[in-house]
Amino acid sequence: MGKRVKAGLILLGALYCIYHFQTSGTKWHFIDNADLFVHEVGHFVFAPFGEFMAVAGGSLFQLLVPVAFFGYFTWSDQKFSAAAMLLWLSVNFFYVAVYAADALKMELPLVGGEGVIHDWNYLLLNTGLIRHAQTVSNTIYFLGLVSIFTALYLTWVNMNKQESSAENWNRI
Repeated sequence: MGKRVKAGLILLGALYCIYHFQTSGTKWHFIDNADLFVHEVGHFVFAPFGEFMAVAGGSLFQLLVPVAFFGYFTWSDQKFSAAAMLLWLSVNFFYVAVYAADALKMELPLVGGEGVIHDWNYLLLNTGLIRHAQTVSNTIYFLGLVSIFTALYLTWVNMNKQESSAENWNRI
């Protein structure tokens, strides 16, 4: 696959992420199913570190998994795949931002139904930040946008590198 095709795919992915950003909280997206699974696994992964970390682990794992893949692809010089992982990270930032924004109203349906802990209500209450739920959410949204623009920037930089680096770009 050539540089331009890969750059086009990253651009399409970025456009999808912007669409996801605009519809987060109002529409369920296909990728949200995978992200929800990663979120729920995160609770179990972080459970040995206490209740606070078990609750935080869902959102934390959602962000750490794409970051880990980004790190791997960056380390192995697979620039296209690394940029794609930043797009996945942005979608997870948006997902987490919606959850954080819901900390006061607690209207989102939760896995497990009634009586389960609302992660972000618990986290913000226990850190004394509950009255700043919207600011926390906005900050997380912002990080998602930064992730998209970083992916586009990295793609742009790699598109404009000399042809001698084409073999690195073509690795998937």
